[in-house]
Amino acid sequence: MDEYQVDATESRALIGKEFVLVKRIADVLFEAKDKNGNEVIIHLEFERKYESDEQMDKRKLEYRQLMEMDEELEGKTVLCNVFYFRGSPKNKQAIEERHVKLPTTDPRYSGELKYKAYHLSLVTIDMILNRNLPFLLPFIVESELKAEVSTKVSRQIASIRQQINNNEAALTSMIERLTANQLESLRTTIEYLWGKSYSNDVFNKSTLLTLMRERLDLRQDDIQKTLLKQMAQEGKLAPEQLEEVFTRMVGLNRQIKGED
Repeated sequence: MDEYQVDATESRALIGKEFVLVKRIADVLFEAKDKNGNEVIIHLEFERKYESDEQMDKRKLEYRQLMEMDEELEGKTVLCNVFYFRGSPKNKQAIEERHVKLPTTDPRYSGELKYKAYHLSLVTIDMILNRNLPFLLPFIVESELKAEVSTKVSRQIASIRQQINNNEAALTSMIERLTANQLESLRTTIEYLWGKSYSNDVFNKSTLLTLMRERLDLRQDDIQKTLLKQMAQEGKLAPEQLEEVFTRMVGLNRQIKGED
């Protein structure tokens, strides 16, 4: 992760039972090393909507103390990241650096907690390229998968796909520069976010953009089918016409993308 000057060396579950019990969710923790060879932990937390942001500083302090109680995490620097999939205000910076004072006299917890907040609905492909953030590629796709069904979301998905097409050469170059460890960390993130496992033949540097397009296309088809069903329920479309119209829409989409 260039944002932290670290190179992930291993991806595995590092959260103790007590931590999971209290949090009730299983975030992703990456074991990594910084440029000086020091062990660090990268903590990824996922929030479906921005509404949870108001309590995030407080929660981060609580998580910090819970992590200190875990023997596998004790003494290691923890780099916290929060990903908001939808609903972030447009006046927000897409990537925020946040600093929280630790309200305690205990030297173990004293000082300042730093974490990053990523507002994925504000992230663009150009931003990923300009800041060299390939690890955000699966998140920008997942942001649209988490969105509610609407014609606006359908247009946004088409926009992201077009951004990928317009910047394919630059994206391919960025992906080709990934180390083996970085690519494996990206695979772990994608499998967690998308709920699927990929072999080396299916997931590799040459197929990543194709997999992203496929995920966007599946979501686009799902949205269109849902909107057509809503039209049928509202009497704007006869039920027997539903499948035929959907099939024609899928065919038209493929023609527009140049697949037929």
